[in-house]
Amino acid sequence: MKRGMNGGDIKRTNRGLFLKNIALGKANSRIELAKLTGLTKMTAGNITQELISMGIIKECGQIYAGVTGPAPQKLCIDENAPKIIGVYISRDEIVFSLGNLSGDIIHKNIVPLSNETSESITEKLVSGIKKAITTQTDNILAIGVAMIGPIDSDGAIVDSPNFFGIKKLAVKEIIESNFPYPTVICNDISAAAVAEHLKGGERLSNFIFVGNSNGLGAGIIQNGELMTSNDSFLGEFGHITININGEKCPCGNTGCLELYASHTVLLKRLGDAVNQNISAKDFDTLTENPECDKIFTDIAEKLAAGMITVTNLLRPEAFILGYDGYFLPDKYVNIIEEKINSLRFLKQDKRIKVCKAVLKSNSAIFGSIAIVLREVFKGEILFN
Repeated sequence: MKRGMNGGDIKRTNRGLFLKNIALGKANSRIELAKLTGLTKMTAGNITQELISMGIIKECGQIYAGVTGPAPQKLCIDENAPKIIGVYISRDEIVFSLGNLSGDIIHKNIVPLSNETSESITEKLVSGIKKAITTQTDNILAIGVAMIGPIDSDGAIVDSPNFFGIKKLAVKEIIESNFPYPTVICNDISAAAVAEHLKGGERLSNFIFVGNSNGLGAGIIQNGELMTSNDSFLGEFGHITININGEKCPCGNTGCLELYASHTVLLKRLGDAVNQNISAKDFDTLTENPECDKIFTDIAEKLAAGMITVTNLLRPEAFILGYDGYFLPDKYVNIIEEKINSLRFLKQDKRIKVCKAVLKSNSAIFGSIAIVLREVFKGEILFN
């Protein structure tokens, strides 16, 4: 657990830590904050009063009554506290959202993408953010962008596959040249992992978020922090080789996992088996079909093969299935978990869990808010 420290030089960090504990519901009073952070009651009281005077938190009623002396006051996020604009850029749409300091989304607008150019996406990006701002006047703290990659060091999408042939979309530059707010950019899978960590109450310190759609990506949380790299290519889970003599992948390798176990591949195989178009809502009924059951099982076993490799490298507590992977029926989630735990190298370790995302298929949307909150809770935004 992260501990607070007394001293004026780290006031910014302590403010962020206090806000985090209140926003995530870990502490409801000054006394609880002091105990949780290890700070003195006087320091806890001073920081709390500063946050109240800034209009970030407020007292929202007594926790209990009938005791000697004043009853402790419950602390919560002020409804008038600054808001965060979230932008999630996928290959199919841009989702604009407005979130609060607890990571809740209070407004959302979806703009489809089709036959786009860099100019048309730029126009949609700017107009969508302007529309989100109008829902909250000028009380905006920052903008978070969770987006497909690859992402370069300047916050641009570069040579992304199946992205309308656009070679470069300078997302951060576009936003910062049109709006006066700090902008945080992150790969969408990594942002989704951050969201799952925060909205899941930080119950896991080491886990791998697996985003399964037309490809497979991984967001890695280790020791409560997002694992990152300089080139934003970390977490290419779909390009683990599971068959060296297998199909040729667009990446240039052969036998990559996503060629055999992506959600898109699953839909096609199921559709071919029943001779009709399939969507995730059909999964539960298809499990009763023996041929479809074999396909689900095969996909689960291939996913497990990739996860075993990752397990032997990183030894996570759990894998979290998100994006379209959230819709995989529980029977096959259990198959994945059993395979991992029976075939991993260190079988005597604590059992590795495989579970579905707390945020269902919406982790990346929440992620666009969560990546800003991560900086807020570190004291880097709002208290800087």
